[in-house]
Formats: sequence, C-alpha cells, structure tokens
Amino acid sequence: MKGADSSPDSESPLPPWLSDKRVQIAWIVVYFILAFVCFFIFVPILMSKGDSEDQCILYADVYGFGQLSVCDYCITIAILFLIMCTLRSVLLILRMTKYSSKLSFALKYELCVKCVVLLVDMIMLLLLLVTASLISAGFSHLCNELFQDSSDCDSKHGIGMYPSGKVNNTYYSQLSVAQGSAWFTFCLWLLAVIIKILIFWKEGSLKQSAAKAKAVFDRSNPDV
Repeated sequence: MKGADSSPDSESPLPPWLSDKRVQIAWIVVYFILAFVCFFIFVPILMSKGDSEDQCILYADVYGFGQLSVCDYCITIAILFLIMCTLRSVLLILRMTKYSSKLSFALKYELCVKCVVLLVDMIMLLLLLVTASLISAGFSHLCNELFQDSSDCDSKHGIGMYPSGKVNNTYYSQLSVAQGSAWFTFCLWLLAVIIKILIFWKEGSLKQSAAKAKAVFDRSNPDV
C-alpha cells in the first residue's frame, strides 16, 4: 500500500494547516445548516396555504389570491435543496468512515464528477435566487395592495379570507420567516459555490476540463 505524499513540494489547493478531514467536516456542517434552514422556507409557506384555505397568499391583492404555482415552486425548490444537502452530508460522512472504499469507483471519473457537481450547484444557486426573489416580491406586493399604509402590514393586522370571512393573523410571521430563510440560504450557498470555484481553479481542474473539451472538439473537427 502506497502512502500519501506529504512532502512540502506536493501541491495542494489548501493551506497545510487545513487538513482534508477538517474540510470535509466543515462542508458537512454547512450542508446540515442549509438543510435545517430549508425547513423554515417551505414549512411557513405550507402553513400560510393552510391558513389561507389552501390558496397562495404571495402576490395576493384585492382581486384575489396569488397563483398557486408560485407557492408550489418555492416549496418544491426548498425541499429539493434540503434533499440534496442531506445526501451530500451522508456521502461525506461515509467518505470519512470505513465505507469510503465503496465510493472508490467515482475516483475514475473524478474530474467529470466535479464538473457535474459544480454545474448542479450553480443551477441550484439560480433556482434559490428565484425562490428568494419570488417570496420577497410576493410579500411586498401583498402588503402594498391590501394595506393603504404598508407599515400596517404586520402581525397586528389580519387579512380577511373570502368567502369564509375568516381572518388570517399569521401570514406576516410566516412569510417573514420564509423570506429571511430563503435569502440566508441563497447567500450561504453563494459563498459555498464561490469557495468551490476557487478550490476548483486552484486544483487546475477548470484548466484540465477546458483542455479536454478542446481536445475532443479538435478530434471531432479536424479541418477547423
């Protein structure tokens, strides 16, 4: 069995004091935090739907409720992101245990896997941005349209439900929690993606990917 090269000349994208194990633990913590915060995105929106007679209160105005597809989109993205973060946490934990050898097959395609994961991360970043923007814009639209003074849009003032006549007094706290959680998740994930790109660049993986893509293009287009 060949030991790892620990010589000072060996290149590493990380500082010497930052071991691979510490990095993995840090990512596990980040993924668990993100997964936990996701609950505070989709659960309040689900609760707001329940308190609004199964309607979407985002973008509601004097003419009616907002589109259900808006709330469903925000709920779906939050749940998908929670699942993704949970799965990645589990995989990192397995990598640190005796089951890590079971994942060795992925090393054959390590560069390809890294590129795919980075692409998925960037797509998810865009989806999270859309989610946070929809919640913020929908919440703002509701307050501006249903209250003469937007400052009255708070937990002290309820919204009458038509045609039942019930008053929803929980919308403000629910949407405030969902909005704050969505933007926190987006900002933390943006930071994580930036760090991943920097590490990816430091490793030279981006240059390798570009070189391989160029080689494939040159072989498929010899006359160019």
